[in-house]
Amino acid sequence: MKKAFVILVAALLVLGFGQTPHASAQGKVVRITLIDENGSGEDGSAQLTDQGDGTTKVELIMLNVPEGDVQPASVHKGTCATLGSDTAFALDSVKESKSTTIVKAPLADLTKEKHAIAVYRSASEKVVISCGNLPTGAAASGEAMTLDQALTKLVDDATELLNTIKKKEVDASLHAYEIYHATFASNEEAIKAKSADTQAKLEDDMHAVRDAVQAGKFPEAETAGEKLVADLKAAQTALAGRGGSGAAMSLNDAITKLQAEAGDLVRETTNKDKEGSQRAYDEFHETFAANEEAIKAKNAEAQEHIEEAMHEVRDGIQAGDFTKASAASNELVSEVNDAARELGVSSAPASNTGSAGNAGNAGNSNMLSVLQKLAADAGNIEHEANNGDKDGTQRAYDTFHDLFASNEAAIKAANPEAQEHLETAMHEVRDNLAAGDLKKVATASAELVTEANDAIRELGGAPDSDLPTSGSTQLPLLLLVLAGVGAAIILAGAGLKWSRQRAQ
Repeated sequence: MKKAFVILVAALLVLGFGQTPHASAQGKVVRITLIDENGSGEDGSAQLTDQGDGTTKVELIMLNVPEGDVQPASVHKGTCATLGSDTAFALDSVKESKSTTIVKAPLADLTKEKHAIAVYRSASEKVVISCGNLPTGAAASGEAMTLDQALTKLVDDATELLNTIKKKEVDASLHAYEIYHATFASNEEAIKAKSADTQAKLEDDMHAVRDAVQAGKFPEAETAGEKLVADLKAAQTALAGRGGSGAAMSLNDAITKLQAEAGDLVRETTNKDKEGSQRAYDEFHETFAANEEAIKAKNAEAQEHIEEAMHEVRDGIQAGDFTKASAASNELVSEVNDAARELGVSSAPASNTGSAGNAGNAGNSNMLSVLQKLAADAGNIEHEANNGDKDGTQRAYDTFHDLFASNEAAIKAANPEAQEHLETAMHEVRDNLAAGDLKKVATASAELVTEANDAIRELGGAPDSDLPTSGSTQLPLLLLVLAGVGAAIILAGAGLKWSRQRAQ
């Protein structure tokens, strides 16, 4: 029955909205399906037409709207599964099942980044009753995708599918599955040509998700979705590579990355940031899943202990129990560090203390450590800003500010110009954060990283940004590790009492 609804909506897209897209920017058309949510039974469709004058006409047609209802609609940044409160463009309300709005932005802007169209129950009851995602990149342009682009879109589609499953929306989950399936089918032969084993594994993962969703078994579907995302990330590394390397991650790099990501989990769970904790967990889980077999082959006991600790973190986050999640994250750090020692990995141990806090006035002997920690903290600001997490960005800024303020006099004594440049860049971050412009915050914090690294060079040190970087984040990998070392040094100076209070 649901499939018939989707077919009917597709027919409406053609009959109600006219012809296929034009090739030029002016008149180019994007059509999407809106799927019912929260048991509304209201499906629909949207057509976006580029007007050629910097505007886009957005037309909505809805099915099963209760007679007389007036339903607000809007274009949101993000996707239906992770719909935030940040409205990009308000649309005219749906009246008599229709809505037409001229949006003051070209269609290219709406498909350059992730956007979704949402329809709400009423002006007084802002519950999403129908939603659809706009295509992005090559999918929006209709151009053929490279393997790199295809794998990136598959990861995006699978992540959207997983997040929809977490909302336990049957119709939306099935629709998200169909979108993923279409992308996979279009690129299956290219994947198979690179690795038949990878193609077979991804197909099995995909079918496991489908079967669980169709059976209404959402816990199983979520587990299958997590595996699908993790296997896709592993395929990105193995088949397309990151940064053109085309090489799989070494065990040494994998353990080092897991140490850094476990430290991120400690920080986010200690701060009781649910969204940040979930992101940090997802990043750790993906890295672990992609390298689990290699770890197991070297030391099955280490693999088992890491997996058990990881699941304890997951359970704590899902239950909203941050005391449990934080304790489990610290245990996870210990297990990864133990694995590093047992496997003979030459990486610095991750800190299980979360944010380092105040280092006190630094002397010349530890000035490089302070600057490296400042560079790491500036990188954390950029990371949180790029994730669109305003609260996390504010916390990361506060951490940087506190450390800089505590050591400003010592930095100025060593290099007045460096102190001035750091302060100017820090204030630029602050001002953009106060204005709520996270894009500008990310740009300003990247400049702050540069200024910190310049100061390190001028004092004769080697910035971590000169070293190899992690594939999954924008932070240099070894910078994160050194941040953990710096945190350990700082905490030792602050005393064990502070450490116990922080853990509590």
